[in-house]
Amino acid sequence: MVFMISGCEEDSESTLDLDGDVDILSFQVQGAQQVTIDEKKRTIVITYPGGSDISHVVPAISVSEGASISPASGTPLDLRSPQTFTLVNGNLFKKYTVSANVLSVTAFLSHHSSVANIQDDDEKALATWFFDKYDDDLAAFVSFQDIKNGTVDLSKFKTIMWYLDGDAEEKFTMPAISQDPEVLAKLKDWYKEGGNFYMLGYANQYFFDLERMENTYRLAIGNGQGFENGDTWGVNVNVNRNKDNSSHGLFAGINLTAHGDGRKTFPVLGAGWREDHNFVLVEIPAIYGLPNDSESAYTTFTQQNNARWLATWDGIGDYFMAGIVELLPTNEFKGRGIWQGIGGIEWNQNDKGTINPSGTNAHQANVEKLAENAIRYLAAN
Repeated sequence: MVFMISGCEEDSESTLDLDGDVDILSFQVQGAQQVTIDEKKRTIVITYPGGSDISHVVPAISVSEGASISPASGTPLDLRSPQTFTLVNGNLFKKYTVSANVLSVTAFLSHHSSVANIQDDDEKALATWFFDKYDDDLAAFVSFQDIKNGTVDLSKFKTIMWYLDGDAEEKFTMPAISQDPEVLAKLKDWYKEGGNFYMLGYANQYFFDLERMENTYRLAIGNGQGFENGDTWGVNVNVNRNKDNSSHGLFAGINLTAHGDGRKTFPVLGAGWREDHNFVLVEIPAIYGLPNDSESAYTTFTQQNNARWLATWDGIGDYFMAGIVELLPTNEFKGRGIWQGIGGIEWNQNDKGTINPSGTNAHQANVEKLAENAIRYLAAN
């Protein structure tokens, strides 16, 4: 496939040479089903059929005379995470983000029998977004009862996404059907064979139920109807201000704010009502008898769980808590898992209170982009 790209970004200095070009004349990759160029966003998205290996992609690129591109044409790329290409011709330059999208079926898992029967507003909002965004050949609704009855073939799914929320006044409880021994066994086998889990909210408890993690950690679990305030809540991707995960595929295309103390954050919930339904790991260093900024705590946690500690609440600058974690494949569990338990990542901000009575979340786009990235990332790994 050959695609034409043109345009430039200009330095404002008076010495600028405007005679050169910084164009990609052709961008060719083997095995691609489609390449989509977005000139406005400066992105190139390469779509591959399901099952494609994108860990070693070798593009053939031609550029304008006198221009150079980095990485150079013919350089092997691991497109399981987005890559940045820079074109330079004299004082002219431009950058493109190149990413891959592997087509695979993602299942929306629920303890309800259909999207229409989902009771929780946030669960339903995610389901509505998911089925609006993805075609029927890439998205499927699966109930736990379907799994128990054997009416669904789990092997056709690359990823299973489960969001569990609710307004429990005292504590949350897992749906009884999710704890059925036959259901647990089937999902555990699927996970061991290479299926990926994307868990949101209270659903992260399932990593303990599936025995992928030991439930030896202290948890911050939010419940109840919530409250309102004027704060903006966000996510920090530079854990302890020295573990920078901003290049991880989960955060591709999300604008980050760099703070003077080293944190890199993005907002997920604007002022107004917030349920605060966290399901996050807290006081992690204290479990090991260590201070909150201890590198040993980070090493112990990530090695014990074979995990990447990706993000915290936006105001956390040490290892006190983990809110987004990637569970990497192990000898027993060949699939990956994304633990996303930060309570500020709500799918439907409630229209309550006086601060934001409409319930419009100014940062809903980041919530949706995070989910899109997670689905894409797991499909490619």
